[in-house]
Amino acid sequence: MDWETVVGSFQIVWSHVLEFLIIAFQFFVDRDWLLVFFTGILALFTIVLAIATRRLWKDGRILRRAYIAVEPAGVHAMWNGNDLIGHVGIKNAGHLPARNVSWFVGIKPSRNGEEPDDSFLSPQAPIAGNIVIAPGTTATLGSAPGAEAQMLYKFCGFKSGVGREKEQPTFLYVWGVVKYHDGFKKGRTTRFCHRYNWINRGRKREPGSESESRSIDAVWARYHEHGNYAT
Repeated sequence: MDWETVVGSFQIVWSHVLEFLIIAFQFFVDRDWLLVFFTGILALFTIVLAIATRRLWKDGRILRRAYIAVEPAGVHAMWNGNDLIGHVGIKNAGHLPARNVSWFVGIKPSRNGEEPDDSFLSPQAPIAGNIVIAPGTTATLGSAPGAEAQMLYKFCGFKSGVGREKEQPTFLYVWGVVKYHDGFKKGRTTRFCHRYNWINRGRKREPGSESESRSIDAVWARYHEHGNYAT
C-alpha cells in the first residue's frame, strides 16, 4: 500500500468522524427539550423532597408536643361534712411542657347515670389559671363546692339501717375543660367527665369495707361515655 492510499484512507475516516461529531453537537445544542426535561425532573424531585421534609417535621411535632390528660382523683368531703368537691389530676403525657394551662372543674349531682354530652358543654364559671406542667408530671386541682351530701341522701332515698343495695341510683359527675399551649400551637383543649356512683361513698378497694365517710375513692371513678374528648 503506497503513501497516497494511506493518506486517502485516513482522510475518509477523519471525514466520517468529523461528520459524527458535528451531528452529535447539533443533537445536544438544537434540542432544548432535553434541558427542559431534565430541569422538570429536578423540579419534581425538589418538590417531593420538600413534601417529605414537611411531613417529617409535622410528624416530629406530633411526637414531641405536650398532651394533656385528666385523671380522676376522687370526691372529697369538706370540713363541714356536707359540701363535696371533685379532685382531678391534670397530667402532661407528652414530651414538651404544657404552657398557659387554664381550667374549669365542676361537680354535678344527678339521678341519671347516662347524662348526655350537652350536660357538660358550658362551664359554670370562667376558665381560670395560667400554669406550666412539665412532661410526665401531674397537677392536682379541685372543683368549687357544687354538691351536698344531704341532697344526695335525698336523691338515693337513704334510710339508716337499710342496705345500700336498696337505694335509688345516684351519681356524681366531675367534669370540665383544660386549655393549653402544646409547645407548637395554642388553643389545645381537653374535655373530661368522670362518673362516680354514690353507693361507693366511704368504700375502699376491698369489698365490704364501707364506712360512714361521704368521700369516694378515685378507684371507683369511671370515664363517662360523654364529655371526654380533645382537640
